[in-house]
Amino acid sequence: MKLLNQRQRGAVFTTVILAALTGGYKVALAPPPPPSTPIVITEIRFLNFGTCDIVGGVQYVVDAADSPGVGACSGAASARFEVTGEPGAKVTIAIPNSVSITNGTDSLTTKFSQSPTGGNISFDGAGGLIIYVGGNFRIPQAGLATSGVFTVSTTLTVDYK
Repeated sequence: MKLLNQRQRGAVFTTVILAALTGGYKVALAPPPPPSTPIVITEIRFLNFGTCDIVGGVQYVVDAADSPGVGACSGAASARFEVTGEPGAKVTIAIPNSVSITNGTDSLTTKFSQSPTGGNISFDGAGGLIIYVGGNFRIPQAGLATSGVFTVSTTLTVDYK
């Protein structure tokens, strides 16, 4: 039997502890607390498809950008939201993929788009973020029963990651 001096025993003991910790024990770290600054969403303008002809089969598009883009009707504009929150904090943005806009008995399926997109969205250094929402719809081949204003309410959600 070999005797170990105090220094060697400390090294052996430390090695045994490390081996035991890596041999089946797991350390759980608590996630960081969420930012304390509340998120505030202000609607600057609503999504407006403009005044469109009701020609069967025609698709109309409003880009999720500051300008309505190609294929938009007269007077079209994307929705614009100014959002404030924790400077630099990452967020998720959610909006329904599609909804039905209605006018009396007529209904059109509208698909939404947003900008910015992706998984790496965050507030700027001052805690600001601008979100644009656009969309598109297609007039059915059979046309519409009547012309008029089509409306819907939907939800835009912004949440900390």
